[in-house]
Amino acid sequence: EADGGLKPAAPLHWIVLAALACAVTIGWRLQFAIAVVPLFLVTVLMLRSWRERFVAVQWFAIACAVWLIVLISVCGSVDGFWTMIRGQAAYFAAHDADLSRTGRSTVQIALRFISHPWGPKWLALPVLVLAFIGLFDAARRRLRLIVPLLVMSAVYFGFALLMMDPADGVRYALPALPAIALLAALGIEHLRQLSREMLVDWALLALYAFGAYAYTGPLLRQRVSEPSPPYAAIQYIRSVAPRNAVILYDLPLKPHAQYLLRGYTRLRVDEGLLQYGHRVDRPLYQLTDSATETPNGKVFRWKTPDAYTKLTRGHYGAASVVPLPVTERFLALSGISPPERTRTGSWRWIGARGVIALPDLGARSVRLTLEVPNDYPLGTNRVRVDVTNGATVSGIVARGGKTVLDVPLPPGRAQLTITPDKTFVPAQVPGRLSRDRRTLSVMITGLEQIAPAAAAARQAAQ
Repeated sequence: EADGGLKPAAPLHWIVLAALACAVTIGWRLQFAIAVVPLFLVTVLMLRSWRERFVAVQWFAIACAVWLIVLISVCGSVDGFWTMIRGQAAYFAAHDADLSRTGRSTVQIALRFISHPWGPKWLALPVLVLAFIGLFDAARRRLRLIVPLLVMSAVYFGFALLMMDPADGVRYALPALPAIALLAALGIEHLRQLSREMLVDWALLALYAFGAYAYTGPLLRQRVSEPSPPYAAIQYIRSVAPRNAVILYDLPLKPHAQYLLRGYTRLRVDEGLLQYGHRVDRPLYQLTDSATETPNGKVFRWKTPDAYTKLTRGHYGAASVVPLPVTERFLALSGISPPERTRTGSWRWIGARGVIALPDLGARSVRLTLEVPNDYPLGTNRVRVDVTNGATVSGIVARGGKTVLDVPLPPGRAQLTITPDKTFVPAQVPGRLSRDRRTLSVMITGLEQIAPAAAAARQAAQ
């Protein structure tokens, strides 16, 4: 820059290359349009002549048309393309912009996108302070050339804070980080001038690099020296599961299951339980993206230092292989949510009325375990269990408590209807940060059909 403004026009081929780079970036990943379009538009407006602006827009449009044609052909048709776009938009609106923000305050979301990409507070705070210093110095010097980058970063961060999944905050923030890094470098330069060249800028950079390596080193060394938990779990499945086994995987482990478990039937957990939950002729194994300490399960884990929790999405730090015994299987016909889990167990929420079908194992009864968490908004909830052509059993589930119901079963396949007295919607509970709009009542945390011998022994003991 000479007098605070832009120098005379650059050769047109640089403008063409810049326009093509912007278009190709969007074509490679459509979500990058959130950052690239503001960058491109501001840059076009800052060009010196209408001829330059026309050339930039022309080549940008041509390149976008090329990748759009290719994408439509891959989708099979224009309708297929719009179906894909609508599907992604619907998932984004329901998950990233809504459910994923459950339990997170505005401050927590802001820290996830703005601070966490730079590491812990002792690493991130100096970078962000230097960036603020650099911003004021750039404004004082009227550095117009960095305006497109700043606009890109501001628009992108605004969209991210309002709409994006905080769990992905570190990764999603990447397009906006070059602007922060540039401002931090300008801040270092300004401080160096104030200190009359006594401040060594490269020493500050080396200090940050050393701190970043010390922080991430344990995680990085683990990644290059030990197999990942998902891969270790896959190897274990190969060693114990027969070829007719059905592998039910958590969604984050879909690539692992699809590519590394060829030859097995592989389905997402909720889909697989709908198809095989009532069948006893196939072995079922759950491949979970967590450390699930359940009986007969096998857990594989890495150490997860602070760098893991701050810099990752929380996936792949642990994986479990959990066989599903035939006595614990059931088919959710209606009103039963997909499985959820933590380290200590798994559960399925029941709605206003849940209906399940049990396979015919010749059992005389089924032991049903119902629970509600400590932060349950209802004090107690009475639940009635009706067996088609059979008995009716009821019990009361209290906040933070567990209720075990032994329900007699008639011969043959049995169908259970579980009806609670009360329900609630998490998103409507005052004082909660939940965005969950499901209608819920109590959780099924255990179900086991009791074989005849075991049932007789239990009755004798009573």
